[in-house]
Amino acid sequence: DRDMGMDVYGLNPNLKSKRPDIDWSVSTREEQLEYYDKLDKWYAENRGAYFRNTVWWWHPLWTYVCHVCDDMLSQETKDAGHTNSGHEIHDETATKIANRLLREIETGKTQEYATAYEAERSQLDDDDWDKSYPFSTDNVKEFEIFCRLSGGFEIC
Repeated sequence: DRDMGMDVYGLNPNLKSKRPDIDWSVSTREEQLEYYDKLDKWYAENRGAYFRNTVWWWHPLWTYVCHVCDDMLSQETKDAGHTNSGHEIHDETATKIANRLLREIETGKTQEYATAYEAERSQLDDDDWDKSYPFSTDNVKEFEIFCRLSGGFEIC
């Protein structure tokens, strides 16, 4: 899914391997496809390097992060997180976000939120744009892992 979305890059991730590289000026289409396969595998092995959501998934996730981490995020950060302006979250805050999300997941509060959110979303009219914005506990779990391993992150 190469939909428009938010690319979130770890600022100082703990890497397990060297990122694949390619010379775009001389590579064949086949080599480029192979590079993307290698890059996908590299991201899977280095979960603090990159997190991606389409805009449809990102906005509900970031809204949830802002809700549960209200006491640790400035209004500027909350607002900037909904844009792809390159806003940075430093390592200490990223770790605090991860810890808070993990607690919410472990206590079942994230699933309660997801259930209520999706029940409300299912009641919306089909022509309501808000119906296009899903939320899931699994997405929160993936973001929690990314935050913990990112060394801080940049939202692009």
